Amino acid sequence: MKIYLIRHGESIANRDLVVAGQHDSPLSDTGKAQAHATGERIAAQLSGVQIVSSALSRALETATIIAPYTQQNPSSIITSDLCIERYLGKWELTDKQRYLQILDNDPRSIEADFEPAEDLKNRCLAFIKYLEDLQLPEVIAVSHNGFGKMLRALEKDKNKIEGWFDLPRQENAQVIELMF
Repeated sequence: MKIYLIRHGESIANRDLVVAGQHDSPLSDTGKAQAHATGERIAAQLSGVQIVSSALSRALETATIIAPYTQQNPSSIITSDLCIERYLGKWELTDKQRYLQILDNDPRSIEADFEPAEDLKNRCLAFIKYLEDLQLPEVIAVSHNGFGKMLRALEKDKNKIEGWFDLPRQENAQVIELMF
């Protein structure tokens, strides 16, 4: 199965340099424009491909903007809590610069508050199984950076997740092709 993984467009939290995690943050005007640009880019190649989206508004809004470009009715979008962003505990809704500084200097000091990587891995595996059960040859999955990093790591090896967090950041509204 081929998954076209799309990270949501820029959210208001992204714009304001706030760590959103599992908190809802709608798209900014830039994020809406990014979603339209992605829709235009994928229109011909992914026409008719089913869209599955995180239930968080920034992802669902991105999916809703993309849907007409792929000849999909927005009401046909499937939402799933399996592909929401990683829970970041007390770091959600905090200043992103401070968060990144602490993460760079002493990641273990804050990761204890996060959704454990093993739990995120299991959620990603459950999402893959959910998509496989849909029995579609390809699907567009609109999700988030942290969830997407783990999904990308699992494409290489479903049992090994070391180094997943160090994968390059997926840009807002960027499309990455995965094979499972």
